[in-house]
Amino acid sequence: MSTAEQREWLTIKEFRSRFPQFGANLTYDAVRRGELPSIKVGGKILIPSDALDILLENSRAKGK
Repeated sequence: MSTAEQREWLTIKEFRSRFPQFGANLTYDAVRRGELPSIKVGGKILIPSDALDILLENSRAKGK
């Protein structure tokens, strides 16, 4: 099973319950800046469960 098949889509609240170190403002700001991958469905922002892995890979690729 590939990573995409294992991916869950989490609301901001669900994401923050899994990663309590992320405050609401930090999470919304990261989504707004495009640093945290997300999609918007209706009025809900959904973040993939592997978003932190994606964020880490992108920052490594940029040499940060």
